[in-house]
Amino acid sequence: HAQIFRNAIYDVHTGQFRFTPPTHVLVAFDQALKELATEGGPIARGKRYANNRETLVNGLRGMGFKLYIEDPTICGHIITTILMPSDPKFKFDFFYSFLEKHNCVIYPGKLAKVTSFRIGTIGDLHKDDFTFLLSKIEECLKEMGVTSCAPVDIPDPNKEVVTRHQ
Repeated sequence: HAQIFRNAIYDVHTGQFRFTPPTHVLVAFDQALKELATEGGPIARGKRYANNRETLVNGLRGMGFKLYIEDPTICGHIITTILMPSDPKFKFDFFYSFLEKHNCVIYPGKLAKVTSFRIGTIGDLHKDDFTFLLSKIEECLKEMGVTSCAPVDIPDPNKEVVTRHQ
């Protein structure tokens, strides 16, 4: 933090960076700010992310998946943790590879205390992207012969409290 502060003071006095400027970072940051403004600012982008999550969650629930955090008042719209199906025909490695072959990236659920996977809903993604993802998830489940997406583990609310800060 001290280096950032020193650079800021140097910039104020000289109009220059103390060292060679990271031009690629500055150009990328400038472009990101332009795209954010074009989209309508942080509130508009947040709404798109929330709509992405809503599309994802509604589709997954329609297939029988359960979420790690079901309460919409305490979950965010950046990444969603989904409980792993208990159907013995469900194989995560196949599921992951199948989706990856269709340019859909999911993440193993390493942070949750239950068997799970995660799907992010931010970035340059839109409702059509999640509609496509959901169609590929459904296609994959059929190919594996999965008949139920009921979870392996269901968190016991009496044993753990799920908060925004976990």
